Amino acid sequence: MLGKNWRKILAVFMCVAGIAGSFYVQIFQGENPCKLCLIIRYSLITTLIAFLISFFVQKFSVFALFSVLPAIVSDIFLIISEHREMSNPVLCQPNSCHTPEFFGIKMSIWAISVIIPIIAISLLEIKNSFK
Repeated sequence: MLGKNWRKILAVFMCVAGIAGSFYVQIFQGENPCKLCLIIRYSLITTLIAFLISFFVQKFSVFALFSVLPAIVSDIFLIISEHREMSNPVLCQPNSCHTPEFFGIKMSIWAISVIIPIIAISLLEIKNSFK
């Protein structure tokens, strides 16, 4: 069972790491999350739930993964649009977020580094479910 589901386990681990990292920055570094950070956090929680459902209930796996893709892809577009418009922030309020850093890397870069592999894993799982 582990050999067949290693990608789902990796995706669950990445979701947990992303969620834990966002809570670490909020609780231990004292940063209040902006709207963009909260949207990404909720998207990762939704993704985590979908991967857990697909892990334990095999017949619903493709539906769970299809439902996750729009949320994750929208996160990437939100992050890219925020980076382009940092001089006029729409979602990130300048006094509450300041795109905090974790190990010297901005949180938006951490978010992209978690979200892109999750998209790849989701697409691979969807492809494999049709075999």
